[in-house]
Amino acid sequence: MEEIIATLVQALSKDNSWQVRKTAADALGIIASDEATTALAVAMLTDDDDDVCLSAARALGRIGSPKAVKILMHAFHDPNPVVRQAAAEALHFIGEAATSALVAALSDEDANVRWAVVRALGSIATEEAIKAIARVLTSDSDVGVRQAAAEVLGYIAVTRAKKDNNWAKEKSALNL
Repeated sequence: MEEIIATLVQALSKDNSWQVRKTAADALGIIASDEATTALAVAMLTDDDDDVCLSAARALGRIGSPKAVKILMHAFHDPNPVVRQAAAEALHFIGEAATSALVAALSDEDANVRWAVVRALGSIATEEAIKAIARVLTSDSDVGVRQAAAEVLGYIAVTRAKKDNNWAKEKSALNL
């Protein structure tokens, strides 16, 4: 396995084709070996291709080690909004431990980043996440971000209602 990981890391770091680098990042995410964390972090932060950055971030999220989580949370300070968006998308794999960092990222200047944060918080769906999404719905300056918040809150309500076998009550509460 170590040889396979080393070969994929080399492809991620050195291949001329963005498609090969992206696929190498995806494969490293499937393997989810902490050995690839540093190479994935470098790719997320420095690769010229946005798809490679996104795949590297998602792979870090799948790895989920403390080191990978720290890298993803630090990525919210990167000047590149694609890196910040990728971090948000990846942190949904981490779950509840990422809630505070995601809530803080709701103040990002880039609407695409805030959109990704709302989606990630929706997948986590803790009470803190739900309250933050509700604030976004009523206060974000971007219509797409508010729309995502509405969609996510609706999805959470339906999911919880079905789980509780209380769909009729929730449907009535949502005026559906």
